[in-house]
This record gives sequence, C-alpha cells and structure tokens, in this order.
Amino acid sequence: MGHPEIDVKRLKIAVNAVLDHLIEDLNLEKVAIDEREDFYWSCPPRQRYDTTKKPSEWWTGRLSDDVHFMDLIRRGQSYDVAYTLVSVARLYCDT
Repeated sequence: MGHPEIDVKRLKIAVNAVLDHLIEDLNLEKVAIDEREDFYWSCPPRQRYDTTKKPSEWWTGRLSDDVHFMDLIRRGQSYDVAYTLVSVARLYCDT
C-alpha cells in the first residue's frame, strides 16, 4: 500500500457539500464570532504533526484575522493563496 494522499478535487467536493448544506438547508450565511471565542491556540507548523513530542511553544491565533486573510484572497491581494488555506480551514473547522 502506498502513502496516503489527499485528493484535492474530492476534498473540494466534500467541502462544497458541507457549505451547500449550511447555506441551502440550514439557511446559514454568516456565523458571528463571539469575542470570547475569537482566539485559539496554535503551535509551530513544523511541530504540529509530530505527535511524539509536545510542541516547544504555543501562541494564539485569531478567527477574525483568518476572516481578513480570506477576504484578501477574494480580492486577489494575497500572494500566498496556498498557505492562506490554513486560515480558511480554521474558519471551516470552527463552524
């Protein structure tokens, strides 16, 4: 068996299905960010997937910043579109 892969086209289909469900079935077009829940914990990217060790440092991220980065992509002002997927994923996971 080869290494596991993420099929980006299948991922897009799955994400679109979830978003379609939220928008079309639940009539949910916006989700308010409670200021008490705007921050989240994050750790260095190189340490994020090494579960054999506890990360050496932690910092906070902010959902409202992730929304801002998402808006930059939409307006074509983000030059690192692929990395900005990280910010979009945080928004998706919190919904």
